[in-house]
Amino acid sequence: MNPQIGMKFNSYEEITSFMNEYKQTTLSDYWIRDNRTLQSAGKRMKKDRFDTLNQNFKYSYVKFSCIHGGQKFREKIKTSNRKTFTFKQECGAFIYFSLSKNGKHLVLKSLSEEHNHVANTKKTFNHLPNQRKLNKKVIDEAVKLQALRPNKKLLLKNLSDTSGQTLLLRDITNISKIINTYSNDLAACLPILEKHNCEYEVLVEDKEFRGLFFQNDDMKRNFDAYPEIGLLDSTYKLLNFNGVVYLFIVEDSIGCSEIIAVGILVFEIKEYINWSISTFKSKNDNSILIKIFMTDKDETMRSVLKCNFSTTKLILCKFHVFQIFKHEITSSKLGITSIEETRAKEYLQQISYAKSDQQY
Repeated sequence: MNPQIGMKFNSYEEITSFMNEYKQTTLSDYWIRDNRTLQSAGKRMKKDRFDTLNQNFKYSYVKFSCIHGGQKFREKIKTSNRKTFTFKQECGAFIYFSLSKNGKHLVLKSLSEEHNHVANTKKTFNHLPNQRKLNKKVIDEAVKLQALRPNKKLLLKNLSDTSGQTLLLRDITNISKIINTYSNDLAACLPILEKHNCEYEVLVEDKEFRGLFFQNDDMKRNFDAYPEIGLLDSTYKLLNFNGVVYLFIVEDSIGCSEIIAVGILVFEIKEYINWSISTFKSKNDNSILIKIFMTDKDETMRSVLKCNFSTTKLILCKFHVFQIFKHEITSSKLGITSIEETRAKEYLQQISYAKSDQQY
């Protein structure tokens, strides 16, 4: 596989296939160091231009960097004596793809194949974490075999032969942890909700669980007491099946957050998000009193909220506002000096946290 500047691709899947083949050929692993999604890029271009783009691209640009480089990490706690290790060696190898001028292709714009570290052999390459990652089918088979309490070395050989991948005993141990922690039983969950007097709704699609919404009496009372401003936040990595937890929140009279409803979705797609939000609306008559919804920057969630609460104002939380300031107010983008960049960010932060008109 010999990458050439100017190579054209008709979808992001083609780039993924190209990169997988390139990794196997060069025995070098890469990770996505930088990217911008089409939705994000659409905010920076005219609508007629955005409408002509192929949505299969996923990104307007994407940069793959060698796993030994791409980003320099700095130690935050200088006094720490904890020994840590990293793949990072400040390797400069990368491959960069971006949209063509006519928006019809993703084009290989630039690359560097010069590595500053010892090249992998086939054996060391196969031992890299990304190459040892198992697909769901193999993991499901391993979980079934683990239930029989087999010899770990025999199981290791069986899975290696089945998947064609190099595996370590630690991978078998990790699969054992899946068995010990995997207890997502909806039938066992619902009686617990009923015990705590929760109203709940379950979303089922093609006989498969897709979502759960629940709310108890305390949650309803908190919402009835403070319905004017609502907050909706999506939280990840709380559930062992990688579902998304949506927390509906209000702020009480002393500034404390109170959860007023919870939604759990298997996938973060528009139809499921709409089900969760519309369920909240239908079960709470006071939802018509919500004047403001504060959210994160998830455009899908915000568009669904706008459809269900057309007269409600949507605002971003301060964290994401400051993140936008950080990314957009730079000397390279605005043509200002580094001192002016720092000063501008400080002023905006002080304005945001001003407690009086005089401070503002």
